[in-house]
Amino acid sequence: MQPLLDIRNLSVRFGAAPAVDGVSFTVAEGETLALVGESGCGKTLTALSVLRLTPPAAVVEAESIALHRRELTRLSEREMRQVRGKEVGVVFQDPLTALNPVWPVGEQVAEGLRLHEGLGRRAAWERTVEALREVGIADPRRRASEYPHQLSGGMRQRAMIAAALACRPPLLIADEPTTALDVTLQAQIIDLLLRLREERRLSILLITHDLGVVAELAHRVAVLYAGQVVESAGVAALFRRPLHPYTRALLSAVPRVDGQAGRRLATIEGAVPDPTRYPSGCRFAPRCPHALEPCREPQELREWEAGHWVRCGRAGEWTT
Repeated sequence: MQPLLDIRNLSVRFGAAPAVDGVSFTVAEGETLALVGESGCGKTLTALSVLRLTPPAAVVEAESIALHRRELTRLSEREMRQVRGKEVGVVFQDPLTALNPVWPVGEQVAEGLRLHEGLGRRAAWERTVEALREVGIADPRRRASEYPHQLSGGMRQRAMIAAALACRPPLLIADEPTTALDVTLQAQIIDLLLRLREERRLSILLITHDLGVVAELAHRVAVLYAGQVVESAGVAALFRRPLHPYTRALLSAVPRVDGQAGRRLATIEGAVPDPTRYPSGCRFAPRCPHALEPCREPQELREWEAGHWVRCGRAGEWTT
């Protein structure tokens, strides 16, 4: 089946520092792919590269960034403005800063409808009210006239989702959509995204560090470390048998509520390396408890079993 989004060998550099290094993945229609990893691993830069929204200093190179088999790297900036919002919606990490504080929320949703759908002000406003209602905002006509600071955190997040999906794009990029929300609101946002995905056959590129959200929302997951994909698999397979030591460490660091009183929370020693001083071999080796001499050599991403890829020469040596 032809993927909706197909990224091949994407790299993003800042001078000599490779912040994203040879990343490849696909997202099928109606599928959610989660990009997972610590802060600074390249998740957000990877997603922003799809829409050509990286910082001006970034140098982006890719063999291909294709949406519906249309090569985005060949489009002009004017053509890309039509892609943003119409074909790809974006929910940014912090809705309070992503939303314009001096515009009513409804105007910010309606702007995309006027731009991409050619609607007049009244028609765009009615569609905006309906979009806010669709994402579960009560009394949407009144809320549309309010400013971001007048809405709760959960409503701001819903308004961002409404703005991102108002033009019914086939792909949504969701950058940490549940960050800074309490657990009740997190569950509501996850349920909302699941419902919209089912109703619209929506594809989602999910950026998160929360493995609980991944388990609830994603079909497949790509684990990034120091700008590279170190493991990629279906969610069930990866949770059942993580093959890369970094993935295993991430899963071990998730708090558990299973009656193990007094169990010490696992941590990952050290920090993500500076992009200007990556190790010559495995980039996780300085933090890895399993590292041996061969780990000083560069590691290739290889298919361990059908659909399960890993960048580690010692994968499969541990089973627990």
